[in-house]
Amino acid sequence: SATLEHEAIATILGHGNSDGHAWLAWPALSGPEPAGWPQGKLTLGAAVAIVKRLAAALDYAHSRHIFHGPLGADSVYFDDKGHA
Repeated sequence: SATLEHEAIATILGHGNSDGHAWLAWPALSGPEPAGWPQGKLTLGAAVAIVKRLAAALDYAHSRHIFHGPLGADSVYFDDKGHA
């Protein structure tokens, strides 16, 4: 399996299948969400910072031939510093 080590990609601690349901485990990420997240009312600066960080993470994953499902507000988490 591939390992991704990027500051904006959660480390997968485990994965499996239980009673026909696939699962993944990663560290708890309970940082503060930026004001206006996920309602779409972010400041331009906050939105640009989040998009840049996510774009860098996706570029890193794609360069290693790792692809993902849909990416939306419910799949973006923030660390204790508020970084996506």
